[in-house]
Amino acid sequence: MILALKCKLCLNESALQNSHVIGDSVFKKIFRSNSGKAISLSTCEKNIKYSNDSWAEPLLCSKCEKYLNENFEQYSLAALRGRNIHVRKTDYGVIFSDVNLRILNLYFISLLWRAANSRHDAYLDVFLDVETNEYLRRAICSNYEIPLSKLSVKVSRLIDRTKDGFTLDILKNIVVSPFTKVEARGGKRIKTICFAFEGFFVEFLIPGLTSKFRNENGVIHKSKKLITIPFVNVLEIKEIFDNMVINYGKHIEGKSDINHN
Repeated sequence: MILALKCKLCLNESALQNSHVIGDSVFKKIFRSNSGKAISLSTCEKNIKYSNDSWAEPLLCSKCEKYLNENFEQYSLAALRGRNIHVRKTDYGVIFSDVNLRILNLYFISLLWRAANSRHDAYLDVFLDVETNEYLRRAICSNYEIPLSKLSVKVSRLIDRTKDGFTLDILKNIVVSPFTKVEARGGKRIKTICFAFEGFFVEFLIPGLTSKFRNENGVIHKSKKLITIPFVNVLEIKEIFDNMVINYGKHIEGKSDINHN
């Protein structure tokens, strides 16, 4: 669908593209490995079902789509998939070296901003106040760095340590509708908006971490070329675990449109 409306990023009136928050290539990879469709899980009363919805809607003009793709998305998705960087696995996580963390950080922030400006049901839990929304829009347009004190990005690698649990290949094919939680940390309340895709768990902390917590594994430091990404057990993430429990209950109750033959 192409509509002549105002682009959310450049604010110019233009024909809007069918824009994706989480890149179309992420969904295409999932669909390819599942005969052109994926299983959609929901915490509402809807049945478990097959879906080919890639959570897209008219949002950006073609110029801004190209800008985000060429400046942030292409490099970052390749890096997350281990291309053109060095990746070393350890007992506690994976180490990415020779990686441009400045680009990776802005890529993640562009996802957050796009999700906050999307009206798709998948992103209903992502909200930014007007000031922060505009601040991020300008930062993305101008390709400038955002202080860690204002917004911090933390990345973890999803694993399942249970016997006969999810393999990494399966976890890479899970995309979770972003969710928000508020926690006390360092004497202040921090809002955390969480994404899960490509086998990674990405947390956006607003306001950003204080200096005491910025050296935690997984926190992106834009000036560095190395990051240690810790493992996080997917079943220890309450919101994801609760979603699985709800949908397992649906399966037991027969509330599923999935053909098991």
